[in-house]
Amino acid sequence: MTNPDPTNAGQPDPAAQQAQPDQPDQPVYPAQPGYPAQPAYPAPAGYPGQPGVDAAAYGAQYGYPGQAYGQPYGPPPDNNIVLPIISTVLGVLTVFWCIGIAPLVLGIIGIVKSNSVNTLWSTGDQAGAGVAAEDAKKFGLWGLISFGALVALGVILIIIAVIASPS
Repeated sequence: MTNPDPTNAGQPDPAAQQAQPDQPDQPVYPAQPGYPAQPAYPAPAGYPGQPGVDAAAYGAQYGYPGQAYGQPYGPPPDNNIVLPIISTVLGVLTVFWCIGIAPLVLGIIGIVKSNSVNTLWSTGDQAGAGVAAEDAKKFGLWGLISFGALVALGVILIIIAVIASPS
């Protein structure tokens, strides 16, 4: 049988070639003009344990015995996103007032931690979700505390500047 492709007219069709006896699933292709013929590679050995596998039981058991799958029981913990958002907004104010950046940074870290709570919970990491919720609350509170400390420091510096100025 000749190849129906007009660029290879007159050459045998590679798909119609006979397979090698030691490699029944691999067709033999003719050597291309100007290139040497490919060596015959041995057929790959089967994987251990493959012969005799019951196809009906394949995939019937998921994971290991005692391994939990699916959604965890109960609602996820509170992600405490309110405190980090307030801390971030107040942190933007402290940056504009040129008195510090700590509340902004702590608020952003708290928002990232609070956003990871539901992701960790849905993947089954209940302990990680609880830790992320507590971290979000902690960073939000530290952001608010640092905002209060920076504002108090700013007020004290303004009072000192007013008292020390010669009027």
